[in-house]
Amino acid sequence: MYRQVEETTRRGIIPTLSYVIGIPEEEKEDIDATLSLALQTGILGNNNPLMQMPTVLPGTDFHKKYFGKLTRKVDTYFALGIEFNYGTRLEIDEQLINESPEIFSSFYNIPCKGMPLDQLNIIASYFPFIVNFYPKSFYLLSKECGKSVSDLFLEWLLWVNDKLERDEITLTPSDCYLHFSHYAESLLASLEKVQRKYIHDILRYETNSLDVAQWDTASDKFDLAGADLSNFKPIKSKKIIIDEFQFNIPVIIDDLKKNRVKETYPVEPTTLVFKHENKQLVVNEINEFGKDLLNLSNGRNTLKNISEKLYEKYGSGMTRKDFFESCLEAVQTLGVMNYLSS
Repeated sequence: MYRQVEETTRRGIIPTLSYVIGIPEEEKEDIDATLSLALQTGILGNNNPLMQMPTVLPGTDFHKKYFGKLTRKVDTYFALGIEFNYGTRLEIDEQLINESPEIFSSFYNIPCKGMPLDQLNIIASYFPFIVNFYPKSFYLLSKECGKSVSDLFLEWLLWVNDKLERDEITLTPSDCYLHFSHYAESLLASLEKVQRKYIHDILRYETNSLDVAQWDTASDKFDLAGADLSNFKPIKSKKIIIDEFQFNIPVIIDDLKKNRVKETYPVEPTTLVFKHENKQLVVNEINEFGKDLLNLSNGRNTLKNISEKLYEKYGSGMTRKDFFESCLEAVQTLGVMNYLSS
């Protein structure tokens, strides 16, 4: 399945992936294997994960095999949709379901060998949020802590609900966005030793990817036509995020997409620029010159000022005039990439 998802996402197709956890004979290890697969496909990006518990439909082999074990514990995906009494079912509907399990078996559950039904329901309901928001960080965190994916997820749920002082366990996309990075960092800080030191960078990479999604640069236009180039004052776009990382994150992410999880990588400082364009995340690596030029593009420095400030560091072997032309060319390139506004 992983290879099929890799192929479809590489071709620009966004698949919807439906995972089922809690088949009666499944052990906990089987459930964790499914959750790990969901994270691995989430690392590939560009897919829509769904998760549910098994549903027993009348007339199926599943119904014949497990009818005698049916129990009503939690409402699964196919049990929803008839809450007509202010979010709850009508009393008469509940009576019909209770009196005729052979007909309304989709409202029932089958006990699972590997995990209680209430835990399965919590994971099925909320785990896709982590797959969408922090698949790389969560997958690596599980490896680093030596904890199963399900155990780590339930611990994260308890942590965030305790932090928010909730009476009932729940999770929202906002919870993941606002609090998961803090949870992950606190968990890493509690470890005696962190082997995969690049996890901190991966966590920040995924957080930046979420932060930048609030803007879209597709409609931005950069045009120097008619401008007084020497006195032009470039402005770094407010819709991008520039961040410096200790490790070569593009290489690490490429390894993760190939399902290669290494314990260590050499320190290799990398600067990345994050933006959203046409509702898609775009991340590019830039060199030191590009980073410094962008950081000096504050709307106060003219292009000539910027050229003078960067000349000593980057203009070796060039005349000041030629270096100015190089800066102008760089500004035009960065503008086309929507990193600058005119």
